[in-house]
Amino acid sequence: MHAYQSSQPPASSPSLPPGWVAATDPTSGRVYYANPTTGETQWTAPPPLPPPPQDVAPVTVNSPQPSARAPQASLITGPLVPRVRAILSSSGEL
Repeated sequence: MHAYQSSQPPASSPSLPPGWVAATDPTSGRVYYANPTTGETQWTAPPPLPPPPQDVAPVTVNSPQPSARAPQASLITGPLVPRVRAILSSSGEL
């Protein structure tokens, strides 16, 4: 099987991967498959390439909505807490 006499693959033949051709052996008349680039020949069709990956829709991450209110003074800790509470109380925020 040295001369690649390309022929149309039989109707039941799967589509061939890039580089592969279907050819007919002149002695037996059987269809064989050849890859002229690599020099490979075989009687069975090479497996088709796997399908390309499907496009995956981007994942949307729901982030918490920002609050219009100021943070509660009870969540704040530190040495300035009493002073901040006094300021917020006098402004009506607390």
